[in-house]
Amino acid sequence: MLPSSPRISLEIVKGDFAQLERLRAQALAYDDRDGLSLLLSGNAEAAVLPLQRLIPLLRRDQRLAVIWPESGAPLSWQLLLRPAPAPAQAGQASLPPLEWLGAVLEPSLLESLLAKGWVPPLPQAVLAPVARRFPAAMAALLLPGDALLDRCWSLPPLTLAQQLAQQNLWDAAAPRP
Repeated sequence: MLPSSPRISLEIVKGDFAQLERLRAQALAYDDRDGLSLLLSGNAEAAVLPLQRLIPLLRRDQRLAVIWPESGAPLSWQLLLRPAPAPAQAGQASLPPLEWLGAVLEPSLLESLLAKGWVPPLPQAVLAPVARRFPAAMAALLLPGDALLDRCWSLPPLTLAQQLAQQNLWDAAAPRP
């Protein structure tokens, strides 16, 4: 099972066309939900999943195990969106939802977020005491050590030319009927 993002698959194989072609030929699905279904039913042996899908599943199904690639993995980034102001508020200055953001420091909300695989960008000193309430293996997934984090990477925005090049590579590596 590969992620729904072709870019992550391309990063996994470091843009190597032959590896990408072999990887795509073996993929049974390119979707988290389908991948999970195939994995849990025994029709697939592995799935590449984001932490938000993985943590709740690990809490329910002890048959599963997580393997971090030696090369690392993309870092998980979350995006906070604030709803557009109502028409009556359109002329008012928009302030960040500081109260809402501050609420993440409350132990109950922080524990709930971690239990769902959402790790807010807070210092380890804040996250570690809450993560210790989870089984050791799950806490290690939520707060991996520096050695693992040093092998992980972020995916910067692509230029239009880079997007087109990746799309062409992805399309060319598609399995042939």
